[in-house]
Amino acid sequence: MIQGAVVTVLLGGIAALDATPVAQTLLSQPLVMATLLGLVWGQWVVALKVGVVLQVFAAGTLPVGARTPEDYASGGVVGVGVAALLASLSPFAVAQDACVMLGSVIGMIAAGLGVPLVKWQRRRHEALSRWCETALRQGDASALGRAHGAASMSIAARTTASRSIETRRTNPVSNPSGRSVFARGTSNGTPRCGASS
Repeated sequence: MIQGAVVTVLLGGIAALDATPVAQTLLSQPLVMATLLGLVWGQWVVALKVGVVLQVFAAGTLPVGARTPEDYASGGVVGVGVAALLASLSPFAVAQDACVMLGSVIGMIAAGLGVPLVKWQRRRHEALSRWCETALRQGDASALGRAHGAASMSIAARTTASRSIETRRTNPVSNPSGRSVFARGTSNGTPRCGASS
């Protein structure tokens, strides 16, 4: 069971990376993740039922205007993971149907709770892009690669982190000294090119 949980968390990170910053190969879609998680947990039927429900809702969310869509990349992993875990603990058909219902509801709640985290993360990425632009103008050719790496790691950390209230207070993108990459060299949090840590 611990091995399944570890693989589920890793797949959550992959789903988050696939959603926008890395490959966009549909691994972030709930139905595709449900297939993989069903294989991990040995609960294909339960996983696919939850995946289909979440996929229908995910297909209906569009980022129109300033609207931030629900985070079905992480919602799919959370919902299917919970349903598959609970179904693996109970062999009864009625209990497994209840697991499907519970996993679908938890997946939708997790996707909705992901919206404030996505908004927070986008604000952090705006600051990171301003830092990167300034660094590139001053001749730091490695700034773009470092900025992309930091953004990708923050996205993976967002999904693999717990959904507690404390998640908003932590900064998933930091350097070894513990200070935020976004606050390097300044006291007000605006990045400055060439500032030493």
